[in-house]
Amino acid sequence: MSRILVVDDEAPVRKVLMRLLQAEGHEAIDASGGADALKVLDSEEIDLLISDVKMPGMNGLELAKEALNYRPDLPIVLMTAYASVSTASEALKLNVFDYLQKPLTLDVLKVTIDRALDRHDDVQEYDNDVGPVGEEHAAIKQLVAADAHTKQVRGMIMRVSLTELWITISGEFGTGKATVARMIHECSPRKEHAFMVLPCAELPEPVLEEELLGHTRRSAKSGGPAGETLIEKARGGTVLLRDFEAMPLALQSRFMKALKDDAMSGDVLEGGVRLLAATTANVEELVEHGAFAPDLYGRFGAVKIGINPLRSRAKDIVPLAMHFLRQSVKKKHKPKLAADARHALTSYSWPGNAGELETVMEHAAASVVEDTVTAAVLPDHVVAAGAGAAAPDSPSSFRGESLKKFLKQELADRGVAAN
Repeated sequence: MSRILVVDDEAPVRKVLMRLLQAEGHEAIDASGGADALKVLDSEEIDLLISDVKMPGMNGLELAKEALNYRPDLPIVLMTAYASVSTASEALKLNVFDYLQKPLTLDVLKVTIDRALDRHDDVQEYDNDVGPVGEEHAAIKQLVAADAHTKQVRGMIMRVSLTELWITISGEFGTGKATVARMIHECSPRKEHAFMVLPCAELPEPVLEEELLGHTRRSAKSGGPAGETLIEKARGGTVLLRDFEAMPLALQSRFMKALKDDAMSGDVLEGGVRLLAATTANVEELVEHGAFAPDLYGRFGAVKIGINPLRSRAKDIVPLAMHFLRQSVKKKHKPKLAADARHALTSYSWPGNAGELETVMEHAAASVVEDTVTAAVLPDHVVAAGAGAAAPDSPSSFRGESLKKFLKQELADRGVAAN
């Protein structure tokens, strides 16, 4: 769902424009003038600015100039009933996305908005707002981060990657904890060595202990030398303890004791392997209830990276969907997401988070027609969420009529001119 700021000094006009945008599946925010709009831009994440040109105080051109100082990548659409060569030239110099003359047809307005948002998504996906990064952080550009929260996570990754700290990464199933762990590894001095995952919840305690501590030797089944444990295979690299809250208490104690031993200390504490932990649980509560060793959690809990569920990171949904789609489609040209698909994807709650979105886009890629994914190739339950979120008063019946006629129809009872 895109967030669009509508600026006009006439409240009824703003209301009608907001209805149109909401009926198309967008979130609309309004401001009565340039000063109020700048306050919104300073405090809110906005994907598109639509403004009238002729307003008291700060006009639309002045607002556009100030807004682009805030957000150079922000697409801006200006509308006016008083078009002139001078204002059009000024808009061109400001690099606004489009400059439309009233009266507008609804088709023109919708197409312009869709194009502006497509451009915004493409810019964000390409640049990803990383800014200049050193060679050591080059891998971070692979992390899709359009939402403000994910950008904070990305910043944390860049800060901790050059340290040797043990870190806890928490979040619901499918939020991308392993991806964050891999990014920490690939941005670290250890990136030339192995990144390995130890699934604590999936292995029987003796096998988990053997891989982690090497107390019992066995022939390796994954290609390493006989008896080589996972910690030894990962020497110089990074090991992610996935679902580390599932590690049995007795093994937690033995692990902490082993860390004090010279041999284990050399494997882990003296730079041999860096450990990261991923969890879906509230480990602090487990510690309080005696279900997790406080000394072990103390080793990992000093630095924590929490990943919010995808349903609270709406701005990540479309860029992530495009990322997964382009990974799945083995073609030189880029596939696209139709507006109805975007609406369905951003309306669904994604209980399985990014993992579920990846699966949906893989299936969509297999069914894509003419390189455009439409709602028709998405799962029924995802499309149903979009249908449920759609406004009942869709403006489709007004397509082809001028925006001015539509405004006159809506505002006739108020006696307000649509200009």
